[in-house]
Amino acid sequence: MISSIMTFVLMLGAIFAVGVIGTGILMLIMYLMVKDGTKAAFNAIERFFGPGCKVSTGNHSMIVRQVVPILEIGTARGEFDHSYGWKKQKLRVLGIPIPLTEKEAECRHSFLVTAGFDLKTQVCRFDFLPVNSPFSLLGIFSPKSYNVKVTVPRAKILSVETTGVKIEDRSGWFDFWNALTEKDRHDILDEMFAQTRSHVERTGRGLLIEAMQRLEGGLRTIMPQSVRSIEFVWMENTSEFDFALSGTEKALGQ
Repeated sequence: MISSIMTFVLMLGAIFAVGVIGTGILMLIMYLMVKDGTKAAFNAIERFFGPGCKVSTGNHSMIVRQVVPILEIGTARGEFDHSYGWKKQKLRVLGIPIPLTEKEAECRHSFLVTAGFDLKTQVCRFDFLPVNSPFSLLGIFSPKSYNVKVTVPRAKILSVETTGVKIEDRSGWFDFWNALTEKDRHDILDEMFAQTRSHVERTGRGLLIEAMQRLEGGLRTIMPQSVRSIEFVWMENTSEFDFALSGTEKALGQ
């Protein structure tokens, strides 16, 4: 009888000990997960990019993909003017130029340029590199810190929208019959719009730099204390100036 009671007590003690040990292990795992630091960073990054992006995580890394046509994160906008002098040579008869038959016009093209990021074909990747050694006993019980490497494509011109066009006919009172025709105006606009891409390449590069600075500054601001440093690796973007010009139909219809 006494032996049975002792066996029962020992069994209860063993069960209790296993329960305590199991609870301790579970609490330790939960503690290590909470103090890991990546979860807070992942949540902050996901909120930063918002519903326009889809994120995936695993093995101390996070990948951000774009799911909307235009991503507003880090965008920079600027208004530009392009002055353009148009000239149509004199008519010729049998190779001889006819006086007072040339045409000239002064043109001004105003447009809004938007620079930002395209994460549909190229993704933004975050790699969290632990600062503390995982094999160190001190590292197990102290909060983990990370250096973060962010790999992201360089900014590009997302859109160029025509906001205004002005065409000034340079014909004088003495050649009033030589005024611009509707076809002349359409030809002028076609030539002007064809020059827009090269003009944006010369004047819009500052917007690319501004967009990259906006994205970098925003991400540095939202990182938790577990992140010690952030390194940005900007990938080359061969489509920096591969944009569509909008608003031309309205201008051509004027």
